[in-house]
Amino acid sequence: MSDIGETRVSRRNALILTWIVCLALAVRVLPISLIHYLATSDEIFSYYEQAHRLVFGSGIVPWEYHEGTRSWFLPIALAGVMYICNLFSDSPHVYFFATHALLGMLSLSVVYVAYRYVPPRLSEVGWLSAALLCALFPFLALFGALALTEVVATHFVFIAFIVFRQRWASRAPLQFVAIGVLLGLAFGVRFQLAPLLLVTGCYFCGFEIARWWRVGIGFAISILVVDVILDAITWGMPFHSLWASIHANVAMGVADYFGTSSFLGYFSRLLDYWPAVTPLVLVLLIGAARQPIFFLGAMVVLLSHSFIPHKEFRFLYPALCFAVILLSYGIAEVAFWMARFPWARLMGAPNAPALAGVGAAILIPFSIMAKNGDWVKNSGNSLALLAIRDDPHLCGVAIKEIDWSITGGYVTFHRDVPMYFDTMRRIDHFPSGLPMLTTVMLDGRELGEAGPYNVVIAGPSFVDPAFKKRKCFAHGGVWGSSETCIFDRLSGCTP
Repeated sequence: MSDIGETRVSRRNALILTWIVCLALAVRVLPISLIHYLATSDEIFSYYEQAHRLVFGSGIVPWEYHEGTRSWFLPIALAGVMYICNLFSDSPHVYFFATHALLGMLSLSVVYVAYRYVPPRLSEVGWLSAALLCALFPFLALFGALALTEVVATHFVFIAFIVFRQRWASRAPLQFVAIGVLLGLAFGVRFQLAPLLLVTGCYFCGFEIARWWRVGIGFAISILVVDVILDAITWGMPFHSLWASIHANVAMGVADYFGTSSFLGYFSRLLDYWPAVTPLVLVLLIGAARQPIFFLGAMVVLLSHSFIPHKEFRFLYPALCFAVILLSYGIAEVAFWMARFPWARLMGAPNAPALAGVGAAILIPFSIMAKNGDWVKNSGNSLALLAIRDDPHLCGVAIKEIDWSITGGYVTFHRDVPMYFDTMRRIDHFPSGLPMLTTVMLDGRELGEAGPYNVVIAGPSFVDPAFKKRKCFAHGGVWGSSETCIFDRLSGCTP
């Protein structure tokens, strides 16, 4: 077992921790709810858009939901929130805020685990460093409230860590069944995390057979619900989404179509920022000695995903959560080392150096994200749809040269008015021959070829004498980093 002790805080420190948790929720929920950036198109079209289609009948159906490579678990959960929100308001702002808030609350599990697992030697200052860094670390804030399977599954794992630290006394058997349920949900949502789930299972159960049985029972319950019953109802066969995903991405080479890199792809990406990242990695390794299970978890995720040719940074979210916790512990450890020097007492060590380290650990990745435009990417496309949705004379929208996957879709538009995409072909194929079918559903019916429209959404270079430019938005366009403009037909709606 790891070096874990009870982390106790005074009433004053408990109040500070509460404020940190509220701050963590705010930085996860407010930016995306107000700016409407699209950190990844998967969040919208694989989950939100399908939830919108379930509740309201309108949405874009990507190839994954024609082939059945995605589970309906997350869309159904989002659909439930949308349905309840629609009882009070028909504004998409309401259900976006509500779902972001709920997902953001799940992400607070990372902050709590960082606090709860602080080693006893570091508890004096370590809990503050850990909670504050996990609350404000930019990449955790960016991904924390997103509806992505790797994000939601990670939070299930961290909730399992929380359950493991609770003192349930006579209810210990139920405690490990609950842990199994959480790990099973994580697998059902993101089966690619299986190696991490095995490692965490070993940490929770050790060599105690009774614990393994209880965790196994809970795991089986989740798999029965998510992979067997739900897939059988929605796709017609148990485990359909799992096997269809493996078949499409591995056997049919779909993952390769979206880009591949070598085993060292993630490591080479870190080297692009080595001057800034190297100090953080060194401090992280210091913290790893205090909580080896978190270091092992991070490395298992990193290495297992390195074997997969198709790589995206968001896939490493679980490893990043573990790494940030270890970084905070490393910062606290360094602060204690500094406190041994007489001159450090004048600085109020170890608190001042620890807070300075947390500040540096936040600013370094924030500068990288600001340069990449992560906080505003594709927001112009979403804002353009939101700007036209209340137009009473709107009869149709044509979207020119902007790929449907970065527009925000019907879940953002939230109106039963046709949208026509010139980038969407009725049927295309991956190189292997697998159909890349994408369709548009409007009020429960498949939308046909282009019909009447009186508004065009396009880049500022769009020229048509029949249209007049109304307004432009930054951070949109074809690549999500230029401009998106609204153009109105001068003669109104024509067939």
